[in-house]
Amino acid sequence: MVKVLAALQEFEATMQRQYTNPLLAEPTISVTRIDGGRTRKAIPDACTIWVDMRILPAMDVHETRSAVIECIEVLGLDAMHSEPP
Repeated sequence: MVKVLAALQEFEATMQRQYTNPLLAEPTISVTRIDGGRTRKAIPDACTIWVDMRILPAMDVHETRSAVIECIEVLGLDAMHSEPP
C-alpha cells in the first residue's frame, strides 16, 4: 500500500505542476478510506482504498481517471478499480 500511496502522491504533484487556475485551488488526489487486514499481527492479503479526485475545468475527468489507474498499474500489483457506489 505504501507504494500505491507514494505513486498517487507523485501523480498529484505532476498534476499540480501541469494544471493551474488563478481562480481555483490546485487539483488534488486524496485517499479518503483504507480497508484491509483481519488482525494486527499479519500483513493483509488484500487492501481497498477510496480515492477522491478534484480536478480543474481544463482537465478531462476520464483522461485523468485513466492516468491515475495507469500510475498504479505500472507498479505491477494485482489492482482492480471500480466506480463509486
